Amino acid sequence: MGYPSRDEKQFRVIYESFYGQAFYTAWAILKDYNLAEDATQEAFIEVFTHFDKLPGEDNFLRWLKTVTARKAIDLWRKHRKSQAREQAAAGRSSQDSGFLATENKVLIYQLLQELPATYRQIIYLRFYCDFSVRETAEIMQVKEGTVKSRLHRALSYLKRKCEVAREVRELRRC
Repeated sequence: MGYPSRDEKQFRVIYESFYGQAFYTAWAILKDYNLAEDATQEAFIEVFTHFDKLPGEDNFLRWLKTVTARKAIDLWRKHRKSQAREQAAAGRSSQDSGFLATENKVLIYQLLQELPATYRQIIYLRFYCDFSVRETAEIMQVKEGTVKSRLHRALSYLKRKCEVAREVRELRRC
């Protein structure tokens, strides 16, 4: 085994510097540690494969987040299909988790967890990663109109749930 090449050293620096941000991007979409780890590893395989063509420093993190998000969405789709097959074989149906009615960041976090994954992904890409509608559509491989309608539905759902939470909170005060 020889000494690592200059590219291997540079890759190691990039990997160690950006792994956390890439992992967080994948985890925010998948909400599963192991799947997020897999998506992050696949994203860094993409980095290594295209090492000689990487974007400049200014665009690298955005590019890495885009690649990671695409890998996470691909894994989510595969995982969803396998879960559907398992549930069909077992004769079970999926059930939504409940939500706790409190007005703070915990409530928003919990409400986001209740969203279907496609809506949660769009919220994450638009508001946490700050991608445009066009960029979000490209990452998710859907039309811009689909992004807009899913975003509208997700925000409407969150608004309704927040209103219900306020009403529950007021009833508890009585």
